[in-house]
Amino acid sequence: MGIASFILGIISLVVFIAAIIVSTTFIMDHITLNGNSNTIRTDIEEQLKDANDVIPLIVAFLMMLTSFGCGVVGLILGIVGACSKGKHKAFPIIGIVLNALLPVGFVTLFLLGIALSGTS
Repeated sequence: MGIASFILGIISLVVFIAAIIVSTTFIMDHITLNGNSNTIRTDIEEQLKDANDVIPLIVAFLMMLTSFGCGVVGLILGIVGACSKGKHKAFPIIGIVLNALLPVGFVTLFLLGIALSGTS
């Protein structure tokens, strides 16, 4: 279970990084550097009226959800592996650390976004 947790942790991190690259590339292709945030928003809304134009963002969102799911499953497997008796604990502990990065990061970014949206 510890090795499975470790592998799921690596997979979830790789998929999350790929999702960030896909979404960032898509956004940077559609943003011009002139204008303020309101004009940028209206320009993007005009460019993306067709649903097929936002498929890369949908794919990136699904990749992030998959990454989150793998992280949660890997975290559970790591905890079960660390609690089992008579086994080596190295892989379960590494799996717990790797798999805890994404859920904790998601929650932290979510709370940070809520806190910053209240200040503007």
